[in-house]
Amino acid sequence: MAQNSASGDSGFIQGLSAVSVSPGVARAARRMKVNVKAEAYAAELRKLLGWYGRADAETGLDAAAMSRVAVQGLKKGTYDGVIFGESHGNKTEQAAARLIIGDILASGVKVGDFMSEATQVQGGKPEGLYSAAQFAQAGIPAGLFANQFNPEPDVARGLKAAGAGLLVTYTGAAHTCPMMRDLIYQTFKESDLHWEKYFPGRPTVAQSFARHHKHPIIMAMVEESDPLDWIQYLLRQDAFKDVGVAEFRENLQALEKGWNEVTGGFAARQGEGFIQAPGQPNLYLGIAPTDRRPLALEALDRATAGPAFAAWLGSQKIQNLSLGPQTTCDAAGSCSTTYQIYIYNGTNQSLPACAYGPVKDKDGGVIKQCFDTSSSGGISGQYEDIFARAVPASVLP
Repeated sequence: MAQNSASGDSGFIQGLSAVSVSPGVARAARRMKVNVKAEAYAAELRKLLGWYGRADAETGLDAAAMSRVAVQGLKKGTYDGVIFGESHGNKTEQAAARLIIGDILASGVKVGDFMSEATQVQGGKPEGLYSAAQFAQAGIPAGLFANQFNPEPDVARGLKAAGAGLLVTYTGAAHTCPMMRDLIYQTFKESDLHWEKYFPGRPTVAQSFARHHKHPIIMAMVEESDPLDWIQYLLRQDAFKDVGVAEFRENLQALEKGWNEVTGGFAARQGEGFIQAPGQPNLYLGIAPTDRRPLALEALDRATAGPAFAAWLGSQKIQNLSLGPQTTCDAAGSCSTTYQIYIYNGTNQSLPACAYGPVKDKDGGVIKQCFDTSSSGGISGQYEDIFARAVPASVLP
């Protein structure tokens, strides 16, 4: 159950569990327990999503409408710079950026320089996260950030090169401004991944602009699956730790139900949707739509619904759970995804002999994973049982 759930819900659920009733009434009570837990998970999901979740419920501006807002603001002098951010490699985001940049270059607004975050390509030669081709065709110089985590020197260099024209920058979304940095590194990540731990005192691109008295428009694009996948992981860690078969199945169904309740309220989009951020009018959050279904949870549900899982776990409790997609593509570009599921019950037993690596039981699903517990590096003859299943996404309903 989510840590921040109301204590009243917990007491109510415990009370339901203690009642001895007929099978029909028991099923109704169980459905009620699932519904109560689902509401708690939905509330926790909304809390973790924060203002991003409220933004995702809005349709927002498509790329063409966002472009009109940007061009109008630049022409009026509301903005005197342009900052783009993206999720790294999303085609929908880059298509939106190409349209907006093309309109800015065609608008008559003077652009003086372009700078992109650098990426490493095969052979070690750095290239820009975003191609400079549009700027080269317009005769505008382009360069790369030396360090997007400390962009102040690069922004100063770009502004000097731009002269009386605008500086346009393109980096990962977390580098654009504090609001996006905090959203990605604090809301969507665990505390030990906070920006300040690894990059103390280093500004974002927008802060570097501000040090030169510039007020840019910021269009920061985030792939919808990024926050959703991470937050689902956090909720799974809470829901499936130290639980037996019955509670595991209840929590799984409740989490699926709560998840669909929240994401079902998100806006339908065909392409990138830009939403103006609350409290920061020059920031537009771009959301690239992805599949919102809880496919990982559905795969887990399918893998544990039969008697094999209940027989394996028995009266023990789950200690850890690993779940993730593995996508493979053929030469023609056709891709398939399989969800790999590993459930650990924390049972370690001794064997007379044990070799490194997984050894499958006769049913092909339970793995005896050998591991080393000796300080000398020798094999101690210990193993742990792991319930393993692979569920192709194609078999999900």
